[in-house]
Amino acid sequence: MNSVKKFVFSLLLMGTAQVLTESCYYDNEQALYHITAVDCTKISAGFTADVMPIFVTHCATPACHNSTAAGGVVLQTYDEIKAKVDRIKQRVLGDTK
Repeated sequence: MNSVKKFVFSLLLMGTAQVLTESCYYDNEQALYHITAVDCTKISAGFTADVMPIFVTHCATPACHNSTAAGGVVLQTYDEIKAKVDRIKQRVLGDTK
């Protein structure tokens, strides 16, 4: 009976050791999710054609950031948007520091 307990204990100990050693691995995020770097210098985007339509549709509306907005932050021109670019980036990324 005592030898059976030792055998079961040794099996449990070996199984636990195997689970602990095989379940821990160190992969970086790029290897796990196949993230590739994007070279932004090769992207041809323009303010008028690509950026402004996003603001017109989602930001510069009567309820938010047009000339009649109650909050006072108007986002209808390049200069108005450029002046607030840091805050816009924070809001888009969800960083409200």
